[in-house]
Amino acid sequence: FRAAEYQVLVATDIAARGIDVPGVSHVVNFDVPNYPEDYIHRVGRTGRATAVGDAITFVSHDEAQDFKRIEQFIGSRLERKQYGEFTYHPAESRERRDDRRRSARG
Repeated sequence: FRAAEYQVLVATDIAARGIDVPGVSHVVNFDVPNYPEDYIHRVGRTGRATAVGDAITFVSHDEAQDFKRIEQFIGSRLERKQYGEFTYHPAESRERRDDRRRSARG
């Protein structure tokens, strides 16, 4: 990554701690962190020194409370964009797929 061969870095909260990559312009949270401090740490990657960046967080209905806690923690309401035509279909668990395959075989 440091050799600038890749322009995307994907990391867990644990892996992201201690990583100092200059020039991060966007942070995409595919889940809402359980703790507001973790959110601050994640999105802080875009605003080092005088840099400016964007943070995008996907929020499911189940994560709404965690998202509200982040807003309370930072003392500000975050911009929301809702995509009404998007229908979420949760991925079927591997266990359930395996059970279906076994029953189909007889």
